Order: sequence, then structure tokens, then C-alpha cells
Amino acid sequence: MSFSLSTVLLLTVLAVGIAAAVIVVIGAADTRFRQERQTPEPPPAVTIPVQLIQKQYSVSPPRYYMTFVTAEGAVFELEVSSEAYLAFSEGEYGDLCVQGRQFLGFAPQALPSDMTDQPPGQGLMQ
Repeated sequence: MSFSLSTVLLLTVLAVGIAAAVIVVIGAADTRFRQERQTPEPPPAVTIPVQLIQKQYSVSPPRYYMTFVTAEGAVFELEVSSEAYLAFSEGEYGDLCVQGRQFLGFAPQALPSDMTDQPPGQGLMQ
């Protein structure tokens, strides 16, 4: 069986066209897959009035944690930098700024006047 040069050329062009179409489809699927796997938007940063009720650290590797409680009784234990750990004391009241589970900051405030007779850790938990 013999083919003419034009038939061979036509079959070659057709095969290249099919291969190109397959590559385009695979590329589009890969792009869609990558877009779906991208990390979602981080949650918004929020500021919450809290009391710092506990500080903890681990030695190896060195990690620092602070535990906060809200007036509603919600408890947040967050990993913090050594600088933040050293800057604040248990019992302090203030505004905690977090983004999801990430500690962004703590701004101490004066103790609310109606809580001055409460022992540390009890002022916001009523």
C-alpha cells in the first residue's frame, strides 16, 4: 500500500493538530487545578477585648504562648514572639488583635472600674 506525498503531509498535519489540541486541553486543566488549590483568603483581622490569664513557654525549641479570655468566656491560646511574651503580664486587660489563629498584637488597657476587686483571671469570666 503506498500513499502519495500529499496524503502523508495531510496525515502529519492532522496528527500535529490533534497533539496540539491535547496539549492545550491538558494545560487548561492544569491551570484550573492550580487555581482551585490556591490558599484561600486569610480571615480578616479582628480586635477583641480580653484578659491575659496565662503565659507559658517551652524550652526546646523555644516557643512562647499566652492564653486570653473574653468576657463571654471564650479562651484563646496563641503562640507569640518572645518580645510579646516578655512585654505583658498575666492579669492585664486589653485589646487582642488576631487573624485566625495568628497573634497580631495586644494593647493593654486600664482595668475596667467594675472589675478592680476581681483576682487575675476572674475579671472577665463572670
